[in-house]
Amino acid sequence: MSKFSKSVLLENDEQIIEGIKDGNSFAIDAIYKRYYPSISHMILQNNGREDEAKDIFQEAVIVLYDKVSKGNFELSSKLKTYLYSICRRLWLKQLNRAGFGNSDIRGYEDSLFEEEDLHNSIKNLKKSSTKWSLP
Repeated sequence: MSKFSKSVLLENDEQIIEGIKDGNSFAIDAIYKRYYPSISHMILQNNGREDEAKDIFQEAVIVLYDKVSKGNFELSSKLKTYLYSICRRLWLKQLNRAGFGNSDIRGYEDSLFEEEDLHNSIKNLKKSSTKWSLP
């Protein structure tokens, strides 16, 4: 069975979250196959490049992985909505830092991830011994 067909076996958000908890690389593959295209489209349509879309999505997956790994993660929306929201906020923050247009993120400030939190998530991910690596 190919890698793609195994990731398709993860049919719903709960199975993907459980896969992340179990260190199943197919869970991450499923996330990329299902959700990256819409994130890439959103960033490309808003002054972004493909490499920036990949970076933003990678950061969002790291945040998700870190939260799920802590064991108290509860998904209160669709996973697609959750990841899109993280990516959108990270992208708005990046646009604001770069001085692009009138990217007003003041309305989102209370829910934006702090830079330090993101760096801590990445550092914790690198320290942990995972059964898989991020694509």
